[in-house]
Amino acid sequence: MQGGAGLRFNDRWLGGSSVSGPSSNNQSEQATNPIRRLTLPSLTELVFTFTECEFTCDLLSLLSFPNVQKLTLEYLKGDSARVLDLMGGPKPSFPNVTHLRLLGLMSISDGRMLSFLVHAGKNVTHLHVNAVRCPTLKKIPMLVRWMAMERRVYLLPKLQEISTDGISPTELRQLIQGRPPPLRPKRVVMRRRDCANPEDMGVQWLMENLEVQYMQGSSDTEDD
Repeated sequence: MQGGAGLRFNDRWLGGSSVSGPSSNNQSEQATNPIRRLTLPSLTELVFTFTECEFTCDLLSLLSFPNVQKLTLEYLKGDSARVLDLMGGPKPSFPNVTHLRLLGLMSISDGRMLSFLVHAGKNVTHLHVNAVRCPTLKKIPMLVRWMAMERRVYLLPKLQEISTDGISPTELRQLIQGRPPPLRPKRVVMRRRDCANPEDMGVQWLMENLEVQYMQGSSDTEDD
């Protein structure tokens, strides 16, 4: 992003080690001797990929990222729920994120995912979800639709584009149809393999109502 800086944490580079800092084992010490967080105001892009959740939580407790606009959470190892709790509470760690990528996050309850989307998704305009072999993320369209239909709460109110892998066109249609037209994304990006079912009528509806594109390549490494 122009004028900003990016930072990527990869467990393959870190050797699986964690930083020495506050963790779940010394929360009582934190309460009596709070650590002053270091702010990184110039950072606009942050990627956590294959990192231990404990490491990620430690980092979030030590550093502040007020201006991050692009955030990627990819195949975190361990209790992903703790990470989402820290990132998506009433005072989210990344209040200005506009581009959010979620890939392969496991073992997260519906309630925690909803809370994360409510608090961390207020400014998100571009959402990418890779739900291949990941039931947790595959539920996102259903959760967004449920909040819209049952609670009249429209998650991701600024969403302009959603790209998905492992989510069917019908599931995307249900997500989008449950939103008022002004709040519907303008573009959908999908994998061709997710559109292979001839009985899935969602593709036709999406093409009639939105701009539809297909991802290029076989991996999930390209930018949105």
